[in-house]
Amino acid sequence: MAQYDKAPTEAFLLLRKQLNARLREEFARENGTQPAPMPEKAMPDPLTQKAQARKDALAREEEKFREARMEYETTGASILAVARSHNLKYEDLRLHIRMYHPESNLLHIYARQSAEVTATVQRQISEIQRLGEGILRRMSEELSAELAKLGKKSS
Repeated sequence: MAQYDKAPTEAFLLLRKQLNARLREEFARENGTQPAPMPEKAMPDPLTQKAQARKDALAREEEKFREARMEYETTGASILAVARSHNLKYEDLRLHIRMYHPESNLLHIYARQSAEVTATVQRQISEIQRLGEGILRRMSEELSAELAKLGKKSS
């Protein structure tokens, strides 16, 4: 079975550095010498390099998907539509949002529901206006009819 080569986290590197310092102190105490100073970085640490490379890759990925993620969070458009509008692969965008921004799905649902509520309220307002105009027209016709009757009676 192949071992998955994973970049170390910053927490791991910090623990490693602290353990290295503790082991140097322990070794010096056992041998009765002064602890040796930490070596100067003549050769870069491969784990630190790997962690930095992973950090840089994540920053590039975040920059690549930032606009698409913001559009997905603020509109009711699907991930597929957003990916197409930004010339991204659907699966790449979906996985990025799922792994690094799980809150985006909640924001998308909120934006979609807000749009639906706004559309429903707009429909209700237009229906009320239409009904109000109909009632006013009917009242105006009834008033005109009553005035016409009163005009005939007075003659």
